[in-house]
Amino acid sequence: DVTPIHRCALNTPSGVPVSFFVKREDLASPVYGGNKVRTLQHQLAVIESKYEAGDPRCANIHVMGTGGSNQVVATAVHARERLPKLTALWMDKDVPDLDNTLNMLSTLSMPLAAKFNWAEPLPV
Repeated sequence: DVTPIHRCALNTPSGVPVSFFVKREDLASPVYGGNKVRTLQHQLAVIESKYEAGDPRCANIHVMGTGGSNQVVATAVHARERLPKLTALWMDKDVPDLDNTLNMLSTLSMPLAAKFNWAEPLPV
């Protein structure tokens, strides 16, 4: 899908008009948009193809992120109808704000293979 590009214009505080373009990645999908969908589009296609060819490694996919991860939500949304099992692995808790809370609730509302997987944070 092609995401629309909007032309925007505004005046700076000094009164100078400025115009710019905004690529609307939030409209990349009617289900769940955002910049993560671009990457997932190709990753999930490869996994789906391998799964359909009988590759046992693709029978249960794991996605990792923090508690409010957009990546986890986007993967859960876009993989749920294409792949048999998806397990979300949350590596650490996120800042308790509205966006992170909604992302966590959205992920938990998906039919995941396992709903509660808190892993240990990786040493950096």
